[in-house]
Amino acid sequence: MSYPNQRAVNTQALTVDYWRGRLQDLLPPKYSLRGLAAALAKTDDYYADVVGYSRMQNIVNGRGSLQATARTVDLILRLFPIDTAGKAVLDLPTKSNS
Repeated sequence: MSYPNQRAVNTQALTVDYWRGRLQDLLPPKYSLRGLAAALAKTDDYYADVVGYSRMQNIVNGRGSLQATARTVDLILRLFPIDTAGKAVLDLPTKSNS
């Protein structure tokens, strides 16, 4: 049942699963987690030091909160260009180089 004054809200964007999916879609197959955390830390102290690296590990491994995951996706979208496949172009060392 809907009410006449009820607004249409996209509730999908309000779930942590939505933001985890967005993050996985953005991340390239190979990247350096340490390099990504360091690049994000230059703009946001939330990702600085050992605590920030630990937060990044949790976020990338699907254990981050809604707020932390959405914050990470937003920052990646602002800092890095997106290629035609929808992946962030991270100018960082790859896993094999780090």
